[in-house]
Amino acid sequence: MTENQEILYTLYKGSVEYSGRVFNHGQWTLNNQVRIDANIIGKSHHIQIRGDEESFTEFIAYPESRLPSNPMDQIPLRVGDSHVREFCNASIMYWVNLKVIDHLLADMDAFAKYVGEGQSSESLTHGFGSHEAFTGILINSKTNHFYSIHTYPEHSFSVLSKTHIFCPD
Repeated sequence: MTENQEILYTLYKGSVEYSGRVFNHGQWTLNNQVRIDANIIGKSHHIQIRGDEESFTEFIAYPESRLPSNPMDQIPLRVGDSHVREFCNASIMYWVNLKVIDHLLADMDAFAKYVGEGQSSESLTHGFGSHEAFTGILINSKTNHFYSIHTYPEHSFSVLSKTHIFCPD
């Protein structure tokens, strides 16, 4: 990451495919029957959230020229930031809390403890290089939550997200 590159949270309405390198992949069905399709793409992630009728696609990533230019929401993530976003379509209510903290969490176990998730969560992770950078995703299908962590040791910060998926009545 250079001085000019920012990490962005980006949300699209609908399904947006990713054509770059995928380091790890997982699929889950939440307790409310919403399907999660998660990809770790470098120090970033691409997650598709699919309800019966509609979907959302979430990225936490460096800017990508190959992505569509019409997101529903896009915000830069900087140390000290905390953002809460909520969106709704016909089949999904999506709520996310994003935080950028000025320290690193050592691994997925430390992250699970930090967010209060334990044995009931499944995880997806990938480490990068000798600096112990990693990206991880925790899924708790029973509570309809997923969490993500992106560590940047070269800049001494971590990007964290907590997402809750509801189905409107």
